[in-house]
Amino acid sequence: DDRTKPLDAYADLLWFPTGGGKTEAYLGVAAFTMAIRRLQKDLGGLDSSRGLSVIMRYTLRLLTIQQFQRATTLICAMEVLRRQEEATWGETPFTIGLWVGQNVTPNNTEQSHESIQAERAGQRPTQSSPAQLPSCPWCGTEINAGRDIEVRRFKSSEGRTIIYCGDKR
Repeated sequence: DDRTKPLDAYADLLWFPTGGGKTEAYLGVAAFTMAIRRLQKDLGGLDSSRGLSVIMRYTLRLLTIQQFQRATTLICAMEVLRRQEEATWGETPFTIGLWVGQNVTPNNTEQSHESIQAERAGQRPTQSSPAQLPSCPWCGTEINAGRDIEVRRFKSSEGRTIIYCGDKR
């Protein structure tokens, strides 16, 4: 009743401080969403091991890369579990992508390829770079953009940028 009278309306505000576990809670829901899709196997006649499961949107650009790094750690953990139990979780790897605009990340595979080629030639990329992880989210080893990032093209307009752990053991 207190919310239906215009002159007596109240607004509730939920606020969680830094370090309150917001990201961990969100990543827990994301992990559940990805896992349940894999367990369901067939979603309306479609292969549930493929496709987009979760979209994360950040309003502060400063936090985007940090949160991406944390989400990448989750994906690494899920991939370790998937490889141990392929019969349960499927053969398709868990993956993560990042797009935060042309000033930070490439808009397409060709731009990604050009950026990595420049890195390998010891030049600064003329455009944005796919090298957004300074270190492996799993073990902490430094990731060298010229050595640890590969751009694979499937067709002229399609491809994938793959970032590998810098620890070659």
